[in-house]
Amino acid sequence: MFSIMTKTIIDAVFPRFCVRCRADGELYCAKCKSEEVLTRVKVACGYCGASSMSATTCKECMRPERFISVHHAFYYGNHSVRDLIRAWKYHFDDSAFLELKGLMKREGMIDTLRESGFNAIIPVPLHRVRKNERGFDQAEDLARFLAEELQLPLVYALKRKRSTKAQADMQDHNRKRQMKSSPFVIAGSGSTKQSIHSLGYKRILLIDDVWTTGSTLHAALQALPYGLSYSAFTIARR
Repeated sequence: MFSIMTKTIIDAVFPRFCVRCRADGELYCAKCKSEEVLTRVKVACGYCGASSMSATTCKECMRPERFISVHHAFYYGNHSVRDLIRAWKYHFDDSAFLELKGLMKREGMIDTLRESGFNAIIPVPLHRVRKNERGFDQAEDLARFLAEELQLPLVYALKRKRSTKAQADMQDHNRKRQMKSSPFVIAGSGSTKQSIHSLGYKRILLIDDVWTTGSTLHAALQALPYGLSYSAFTIARR
């Protein structure tokens, strides 16, 4: 009862408008959902854009410090996707995440990931201070959803040893500079990189919400042990 009353009050004080047509009432109205054609990110090397099977990194771009494959559901330039992500992250609107989950299912992204043969999922976490400020961790929520859909173990293998500045409005070179020294370490008291090997997972999918330069995901990758196959997934690529 309380949650229904709270939602009614919030909706009255902060009325919702469709992110596409601005009609009053819903965050993403049924008409727009049925009409809008969203452009999926092309299946290609995540570094140079060359055509590639299953978004695999091409031979020319492959390095030990890079992902085997990079997957994105949508382009951040799509206004509906971008505004849903913003409503979820910055306005704490859970219905926006519900819409994003529905879009990923509708556009076949879950099936694509399922066919890729991953056997574990690791979220790229916020620092505890940022998580407390926001009240949730969007990468963890996304990873939890994907783990349930793909029926894969969710491994909280990483934590941030230091807080970093919010990157939303940073220029690309500042994003890369901030992540040059990785803020991530293996989670758990006394844990080591070798302990991840002992879990037996060989193809691991790292999860974050948005890829701009890839600096955050690559900083997370630095903290993980070599010898395993790592891929990345985000909802949107800028």
